[in-house]
Amino acid sequence: AAVQRQLLDDYAGHHELIEKVSNQFVELKLVEEQYQHLLQASSERNDRLDLLRFQTRELDELALEEDEYTELNTRHQRMANAETLLNSVQQSMHVLSEEENGNTQSQIAFSIAALEKSAEVDAQLLPAIELLQSAQIQVDECVSLLQNYRDGIELDPQQLAETEARLQQILDLSRKHQVQPEQLHQTHQALLKALNDIDHADERLDELATQCRELEERYLDACKTLSKSRLSAAKKLNKKITTSMQTLGMTGGRFEIEINPLERSKASAHGLDKIEFRVMANSGQPCKPIARVASGGELARISLAIQMIIARTSKIPSLIFDEVDSGVGGGIAEIVGQHLRTLGENNQVICITHLPQVASQGHHHLRVEKQTRSNKTRSRVVPLDPTERIEEIARMLSGVDITQQSLAHAEEMLERAK
Repeated sequence: AAVQRQLLDDYAGHHELIEKVSNQFVELKLVEEQYQHLLQASSERNDRLDLLRFQTRELDELALEEDEYTELNTRHQRMANAETLLNSVQQSMHVLSEEENGNTQSQIAFSIAALEKSAEVDAQLLPAIELLQSAQIQVDECVSLLQNYRDGIELDPQQLAETEARLQQILDLSRKHQVQPEQLHQTHQALLKALNDIDHADERLDELATQCRELEERYLDACKTLSKSRLSAAKKLNKKITTSMQTLGMTGGRFEIEINPLERSKASAHGLDKIEFRVMANSGQPCKPIARVASGGELARISLAIQMIIARTSKIPSLIFDEVDSGVGGGIAEIVGQHLRTLGENNQVICITHLPQVASQGHHHLRVEKQTRSNKTRSRVVPLDPTERIEEIARMLSGVDITQQSLAHAEEMLERAK
């Protein structure tokens, strides 16, 4: 159901609507949890207060500032690699400005002076002089930047040790509170807020109840907008996928997306819709959930019919089709192969087939062989080169005995598929 919902939302371009619903849901759940927590806190108030005071005391002593961990980590990386950084900068500065036998600055200055004399004779050299002057400015700026960077490099073992000790304190408390180090400051603020909330529980309960009502109204409005858009997109998708199924030889087949409202208790960040893909494989049969389609071949073709329509918006990177050619042949098999090839232009498509009409459409061809050795049977996958591929298609066409006619037909099929 989650995959089916995502396919519909991807097709309809619901990213912004989903994000809005999700944000409203997360905010609502957070406030609801705070409300329920305060409601239950009366019986546990003293124990909870003791725990919160202990937790906040540790974090108060740490006095971690916002983004401090990230900054310390970056600083630690520089200090731990200070020697390497310093050598790199000094080597660059030596080449740019300090080398006695022709550093970059002096060479550019020499070139400018030489060309300025020549430019008095031929003005065509002036653009070259301007480029060199620009390069001279950039090199000078680079040297200045490198000098400042070099001066700022810290080669102080004591500072490194202090930084590592501070980082270790942060990591230890992060593990204790089961959060990422970057989230520890936020955790501290949340604990302080929880402590304050318990101290002012009665006032806060009324505030949170009002917030819950307002946020629920916003959430339900966002869900209503999303549901309306899903119903509209589903109608379009139903028609397109039904046509796609019939193109693949499922005459009389029908596809429909059933969207039903969920109970409020089942609300989620994805809205209040129960989405189910349903199909009628053959005329006269009732529509069933796609998961209950009995035939593997029908299921594979229905999946192909769906992907033919939504492939451009789907985020599924790899598609595997087995028995997609079951129960079809001739022209329909070739159409199946063509659609698989089209899908393979932008997705990784793996198809297991026994039909030459399908196999000839692939961008690559792998043959699965069974080998029996020492009473053990193993399967081996062999990639085929162009000549081997013609022979394999010919074998699929004519059976054990490959004829010149089947070889010619195989070559024609492969050429036509390009």
